[in-house]
Amino acid sequence: MRTNIGKSDRGGTYVRNSNVGQTTQLNTNIQNIKEINTDVIKYPSINPSQEAKSETVSSIEPEERWIDRYNQNIEFVKSNIEYDGLCTIHDKATLDNIVSIMAEVLTVDRHSYTIEGCEYPAVLIKKRFSDIDYSVMDAFLMQFENKTEKIRNIKAYLITSMYNAPSTASAQIHNAVIHDICGCGIYKNK
Repeated sequence: MRTNIGKSDRGGTYVRNSNVGQTTQLNTNIQNIKEINTDVIKYPSINPSQEAKSETVSSIEPEERWIDRYNQNIEFVKSNIEYDGLCTIHDKATLDNIVSIMAEVLTVDRHSYTIEGCEYPAVLIKKRFSDIDYSVMDAFLMQFENKTEKIRNIKAYLITSMYNAPSTASAQIHNAVIHDICGCGIYKNK
């Protein structure tokens, strides 16, 4: 399909679709109002239920929908990680910050996230965040609470850490147990 754009002799701009042979006049001259083509064909949706759904969704303000989704995701994350149980053994303010960031990632529509310098699709990040449960969060918080290095971008650090947490939690706990056993003299390598 080829489209030609040009000036009409009446002062407007036209767009011509050469495959169809139709011309649409774009009025660029404010005083030339009569040249506007208002014969627009409305094509009905092939899925009538789609129209009804879009009318219902559009009646709610986008900000309200975003806030509702965000609050639902906060509850989802808290339920997954058994929030109340974790608050008894870890810092509540830190946990609240992590839950907030996780809910934001689950809510916001982004194409991708940068994790350790690589672009990952947001769908994969959201899937990993959905897999985080009590044991994974507990393992992460034990490591995070012992971290002494300065973190320059805490949000990026937490997103990256929470992305990696489901796949590294078991190894991290095993490593900590072996370290504690070796450090106490209970187990020594030969």
